[in-house]
Amino acid sequence: MQKQPIELVRQLNGAAPPGFGLGLPHPPVDGIMAALIEAFRSADVNQRRAATEALTVDAELLLLSYAWESAAEAVRRSAPSILADGLAALSIENGRYDARDSIVQMAVLFRSAEKLGLNTVSLFTEAADLALDAEFKRVMVGFPSRLPENRDLGKAFFIGEKMTKDGFEYERQPGVMERAISRKIWWGRVRKLLGKAP
Repeated sequence: MQKQPIELVRQLNGAAPPGFGLGLPHPPVDGIMAALIEAFRSADVNQRRAATEALTVDAELLLLSYAWESAAEAVRRSAPSILADGLAALSIENGRYDARDSIVQMAVLFRSAEKLGLNTVSLFTEAADLALDAEFKRVMVGFPSRLPENRDLGKAFFIGEKMTKDGFEYERQPGVMERAISRKIWWGRVRKLLGKAP
């Protein structure tokens, strides 16, 4: 008998290390994730809501990390189902931790879908059907329709692609975002000193 999503969320909460952060190694939770995604897909709205609302912050971060890892793994194994599971994990997390982090994960999942030649509109729409937050749904459904420069990994998200001994990976470009923000602040101050509108 399939477990209810909230039971699996409780398992995920218990497996999530306290103080877990994005990009850190995490315990093996693939089995819990796979069961949770399957249960979430077949659950009704009330069951999905109860499960999402029960997530701890550390479990939300695990879901975001799972989505990131799914993007690279899908390319390494040429497996669309892994990519679809990564998008489903994002919908379960529902933008609760920080919607900006969810959008970063959408960007790498979108790029992987492109690399695999998949129908991005269909993939993102199907995953968005699982989400509960209306704004999160809107952003996910609309992501494939963004202007190319607004979903470009390097320019918009400061993420690179590389090959390692383990295969294909996405890589956050350290310091690039911080430097870009600093430049924006600096230019804003210069314009203000010169009496120009920001």
